[in-house]
Amino acid sequence: MGGTSDTHRLVDPYEVAALYYDLTVSHPIGNTTPQPSFFASLADVRQRVLEIGAGTGRTTLAVAERARSVWCLEPSPAMRSLLLNRVQHSALPPDRVTILPFRELPETLPGRFDYAVLAGVLGSVAHDDRPRLFRTIAGHLTHGAILASDMFGDTDFSPASPVLIAEARLGEIRYTTHVEVTDAVSGPEGGIAETKYVYRTYLGSQLLTEEEQVQVRHGTTRSIVIEQLNEAGFTVLAPGQRAGSVVAPLDVLLAERN
Repeated sequence: MGGTSDTHRLVDPYEVAALYYDLTVSHPIGNTTPQPSFFASLADVRQRVLEIGAGTGRTTLAVAERARSVWCLEPSPAMRSLLLNRVQHSALPPDRVTILPFRELPETLPGRFDYAVLAGVLGSVAHDDRPRLFRTIAGHLTHGAILASDMFGDTDFSPASPVLIAEARLGEIRYTTHVEVTDAVSGPEGGIAETKYVYRTYLGSQLLTEEEQVQVRHGTTRSIVIEQLNEAGFTVLAPGQRAGSVVAPLDVLLAERN
């Protein structure tokens, strides 16, 4: 298959974040990312779909409800545990979703895919690693297949005070998520930021728990991603162009495999 098994314990940058991920993305404050329903709208029952960075499976299940099958890659054990649980307890047929535990996309997989999804992924991929990722994805796709990706536009990172990005209530408990850029480097090819996420739970005004997770975030621009996709064998659709019945929006890049 081209993947290698990991026999030693790896540091999981989402070990804490996975617990609060769905709460954070479902109850954002300010800017929101494209919803799973958008990525699902590009799928149909004839397609085999390849998803990179499935996370907890919010997009995976939405796409799988419309596609013939979904193969998804999720390297984080904490995220993958939630993903497995979500798929297992869904109403989907047991052969609909295949979950790959690899840190990198293997060079070889059975068959070709008709659609590739990268939802909330590019911020975790370094500038120099993206061309190889795009080439590997291209090698798995049929001609004319669509790749959909978000998370681009940030290159000028600078240290900043904590900002509340999400707040939710379940029962009598209030959950908050703050993000803080603790260290950053900016550059023309994209910024790199050490980002600290702080997750707090409250009962009334009483703080019950506080947990932190530090992650590295990689910024990039739309033009850089377009150039890298073109070099990998894709043609990027301009905003307003159609992929089937779906119009390419501003906050998601749609690219067609040449």
